[in-house]
Amino acid sequence: MHTNWIQDTQALLNSKDESAPTRRLALQTALGLGYAAAAMPLIAQTAIQTSGEGLIEGEVTIDVNGFKMPAYMLTNDKVEFTDRAMSALQEMLLDEMNTGGVQGLIDLCAKWGVSDKHLETMQGWERGSVRAFKSENPSLDWDGFVWDQL
Repeated sequence: MHTNWIQDTQALLNSKDESAPTRRLALQTALGLGYAAAAMPLIAQTAIQTSGEGLIEGEVTIDVNGFKMPAYMLTNDKVEFTDRAMSALQEMLLDEMNTGGVQGLIDLCAKWGVSDKHLETMQGWERGSVRAFKSENPSLDWDGFVWDQL
């Protein structure tokens, strides 16, 4: 072997003398590499994808002692979804009303499956007020909006 290669190898192996690497050093290196290999993140070879058809899904914000923690929720029960995400949903609906106007609010309710009854309950409006608003504003697009029985 070329002397520079020997010196380079000794520098890498932390060996100060001209002797060959020891078994102890080889074992330490093997254990270190084994640990590094075991600690590496693994990549799934096949990802399982499930259809979201018929499910309500989306991001919600959960208030944890004043800290707003983002979360993702997936359910097929609209009542469960609105109950669990009530405060975050109220805030989102208010923000959408301020930025996107009434049509933005209607679209968001349709997307998240918020019915007229739930919207009225969350906002503290009189029952039937959304239906009355709809009849007074026929130019708005109400497609996909969920209507509960009165």
